[in-house]
Amino acid sequence: MQSQTNDALTDIQGAQRYGNPNLRLLGVILCCVDSRTILASSLTEYVEKLFSDGSKSLKFDTLISRSTVVPQLRKLGKTIFQTAPNHKVTNQYRKLAKEIEARIAEFEEPVTTSTIKSAVSQSEAKSSYQWLNVFQEMKNPTAQ
Repeated sequence: MQSQTNDALTDIQGAQRYGNPNLRLLGVILCCVDSRTILASSLTEYVEKLFSDGSKSLKFDTLISRSTVVPQLRKLGKTIFQTAPNHKVTNQYRKLAKEIEARIAEFEEPVTTSTIKSAVSQSEAKSSYQWLNVFQEMKNPTAQ
């Protein structure tokens, strides 16, 4: 657990040092969490302490629960929003999307399609737009 988070921090610091000195971490998402276990509680506490500036943790409040539905749907090339719009995990992703929007609003420059276009190469743009579509689907499940 500690090794993986340290790897993530090293990657972020490397990106800041060698590519994008203005890179900031929006937040940390915990997913596949079984909140009934001691391990989940320990991981949550560890992440809150590690990714904290002293007054506020960068960990998002919403935890994404462990579910067998998500990997099954991934194999089918479907999202949980398409096939199980009222599932507990679907609702958690919607809540997380709202948290992400609130955090983005706190940043000086909002993330928009134009800022993503300028930040990624032409070959990566397609996957970025796919992410934007999924994010839009999370926010507006009825607009399919």
